[in-house]
Amino acid sequence: NRAIYCESAAQPVFDFITISNTSDDAVYITGNSTVSISNSTIEIVFGEAVTVQDTSSISLDQCIIDFVSGDAVLVNDTSSASLHQCTCDQIYGVGVVMETSTGDLSVVNCTMTNHTPLELYANQIGDVTNCSFPDADGNIRVYLADVTEDAVWENHGTHYRIIDAGNLLIQGTDGPD
Repeated sequence: NRAIYCESAAQPVFDFITISNTSDDAVYITGNSTVSISNSTIEIVFGEAVTVQDTSSISLDQCIIDFVSGDAVLVNDTSSASLHQCTCDQIYGVGVVMETSTGDLSVVNCTMTNHTPLELYANQIGDVTNCSFPDADGNIRVYLADVTEDAVWENHGTHYRIIDAGNLLIQGTDGPD
C-alpha cells in the first residue's frame, strides 16, 4: 500500500510527516505532478521510497530515508528530483536512480551511507554538490552517455564507475576537451 499517491496533482506540500511500514512504494508521483516533502521521515519501505514518473517532479528538503528494500528515489520518464540536506541510510537498492537523461537533478548537501549512492547520466554529475557518501557499498554509477556539458565531478568519498561504456566523448560546451 502506498502512503502518498499523486496523479496530476497541483503542488501538494507535505511537511513534518512520517511514513513508515509500507508494502509498496511509499510515495508515488505521476501524471505531471509537482510534490514537495520537507522535514520528514520515510522509513521501513518494502519497495522504492519515492518513485517519480510521467514528467513529474519531487522536492525533498531535510528528509530522512531509512531502511528501504528498493531505491530511495527512482526517477524516470523526463521527470526531475531535487534533494537538499537529506540523509539516506540502509537502502538496499540505490540512493538516487535517474533512468532518464533528460530529467533535471539537484542533490545538495546530502549524506548517503551503506549502499550505492547514485546511478545517473554523465551530464547530471555536476548537479551533485557538497555530498558525502561514507561507507558506500558501491560506486557512483554513470550511464554511458557523452559528456557534453562543463561540470566538476566532485570527490564525494567514493569512486565513479562508467557502466556500459563503449566510446565515450568528453566535450564541454566550448568544444573537445
